[in-house]
Amino acid sequence: MNKKEFEEYLDSLDLDKKEYCIISGGSLLMHNLKEETDAAMLLEGQEIAEALAERTHLPIAYLSGKPEVLADLPPRYREMEFPIHCYINLIF
Repeated sequence: MNKKEFEEYLDSLDLDKKEYCIISGGSLLMHNLKEETDAAMLLEGQEIAEALAERTHLPIAYLSGKPEVLADLPPRYREMEFPIHCYINLIF
């Protein structure tokens, strides 16, 4: 999936762009560091993750919320406006 296809896919999910964060291959794609990707991850709060999982039938990975788990995330993810409780791995 290229950047344009990825952006269209994200738009089709109809999520508030302030409620999730793109990481892994999707982030590289969005920053023009990669031309194509076959996987991306979205970090989000539990409510958004559950709604997305219900619509897409993708599994949710829940973060424990323990300091040692969240400490593994880069600082910008720990300081986001929404609480990160989960992630969904998008595989194309």
